[in-house]
Amino acid sequence: MENYKLKETEVVLFKGDIKLPNNEEISKLLLTNENLVFTTPQKNENGEYENKIEVFSAEEVKIYEGKPQIKTKGNIVEIYFLSTEKEFSFVHKLDSLKFMTAAKKLLTGKSAGQRCAEKVKGGLSLVDDALDANCVKAIGNVVKEVIQVGKTVTDVVKSPTGFFKKFSKKDKE
Repeated sequence: MENYKLKETEVVLFKGDIKLPNNEEISKLLLTNENLVFTTPQKNENGEYENKIEVFSAEEVKIYEGKPQIKTKGNIVEIYFLSTEKEFSFVHKLDSLKFMTAAKKLLTGKSAGQRCAEKVKGGLSLVDDALDANCVKAIGNVVKEVIQVGKTVTDVVKSPTGFFKKFSKKDKE
């Protein structure tokens, strides 16, 4: 990025073109492992363009219940920092997804797959508690009968020892 020098400890995680509100010029966004850098061309008194650089530490992004406060709607992004907020839109829609993936991994320390797995585990835990059951064990028992006994899933679920019986307390052990 013009006029911004990476520190020895910084690596680039994302780089893309953005539009800031009330600015016709294309700006640049750089996400590193330490900072978010916004570079915006602005005309000076001589009519020449100079780059205005804003640097926000990644540690300044607000986190609520383990989730970074970065909101997207289409290619529009809002980032809530401890002292301010920033809104911009990506010139290329795919960049929004790439940026969000990189930013969330940086700020949570977890990949999208890890975050999804945690959501699924949390959901299964809620169902288990509500039904006083063990969903994973029940599904495992169905799969076991399909593989070992040669039944179809439909046969296992419809049978007297079917799917819902697999949720019994004794199967939780």
